This record gives sequence, structure tokens and C-alpha cells, in this order.
Amino acid sequence: MRREPGDTVDLDMPAPRRSVGAQDTIGTIAAVQAVSARYMPVAGKVVAVNPRLDAAPALVTRDAYADRSALMNAGASGPRVG
Repeated sequence: MRREPGDTVDLDMPAPRRSVGAQDTIGTIAAVQAVSARYMPVAGKVVAVNPRLDAAPALVTRDAYADRSALMNAGASGPRVG
């Protein structure tokens, strides 16, 4: 299978129940030509990560606005930053 530059090939996601601060790095998204860090916009706790993305990380870019491609669920414990 030929990969295009924007194809997502790997995700590094936080562990469930992990507490994170606002602007903390919560993982990375690796595409064919780049790796991007993901940041938490608020302080809170990771409730769950999307298990579908383990088998199909390309859902993040292929169907970015569908519920099935959400990276994770998190609960906020502070004000939003930025």
C-alpha cells in the first residue's frame, strides 16, 4: 500500500486515568513525513482513549470529525488555556 505524506501511521496516546496539566503534551501523531505533538488545552484527567485507533490510526485524518476518530475523552479540572 502506498502511503501519502498526510497519512497517519502511528499514534502515541496517554494512559487512561492520567492527570495532565494545561498545555501538557498528551501524545503524538505520526504521519508519513512528520510527527506532531498533541497538547491538553485544560488541566484534567484522561478518562479513556479510543481503542479503534490502535488498529486504524488513519481514522484521525481520514474521518477527523466523526465520533469514531476522537483521540480520547477527558474531564477538565481547570480553565481553558489559550
